[in-house]
Amino acid sequence: MAQSKVKSGAVFPYQYIAGDGSTQWSSKPGIEGLNFEQYVDDSGNTWVRIAGTGLAGGSIDTTSSASSIRPLAVDSLGRLILAPGQSVSTAGTRKTYSASVNAHAPAATPTDWFTIAGAAGLVIRITQISVALRATAANQYPVKITKYSALYSSGTSAAVTAVTHDSADPVSGATVLTWASGLPTVGTLVGAVTSDSLPVGVLGTPTFDNEPSSALYEFGVRGEKPLTIRGQNEYVSLNSGGTALPSGMVADVRITWTEDVS
Repeated sequence: MAQSKVKSGAVFPYQYIAGDGSTQWSSKPGIEGLNFEQYVDDSGNTWVRIAGTGLAGGSIDTTSSASSIRPLAVDSLGRLILAPGQSVSTAGTRKTYSASVNAHAPAATPTDWFTIAGAAGLVIRITQISVALRATAANQYPVKITKYSALYSSGTSAAVTAVTHDSADPVSGATVLTWASGLPTVGTLVGAVTSDSLPVGVLGTPTFDNEPSSALYEFGVRGEKPLTIRGQNEYVSLNSGGTALPSGMVADVRITWTEDVS
């Protein structure tokens, strides 16, 4: 069967759509010591031969039907062009969990009043925290997201259920708690990640994430790391520094995180 070499050299060829709509060949830098050769036979099959000193003098042949595997096609801006029927999955793969509490009433002068603590052998990455405050009258109230390197002690807490986003994943290893009158003795402070005076809505008035009385914090969305808890000693809290609550104030909190084995 006849074979026609269409590209060769120390670069890997790919196709792109030029500004005039035509299909053009371009290339990217290859790997030192390797040579790429692309062939098309008279049946339309495409295959690539990779050889050179990088393979200790050997070679790899990859043969495929031209209708299935072929060089990546990108447009002039470097965007991937998909053939009809092809798709790219954007679903996440990390084990993900959420927990939420509605109308939690902290102590009258609270320090840590909502906490998430780690577990041995786990890395917990917090990606989102939402806080909405309501009271008898409109007001504002200080809330800090704080991180600690040593765990809290004593106090009286209530567990908040962690919900698995995918039922195929194991239950969460994190410990999510609310604290009311029996406040904990706080651990060793690393620092305040945020420190804001949040608006307090009026009880009986609906609150949604897009309303002024709700604050949404997102971590890891612009290339930075999420807010990370490593092992069983670290934890993150919502802390109000002992400031007295406005009359009748309650809080709605939602938190989302992922878990990986450390």
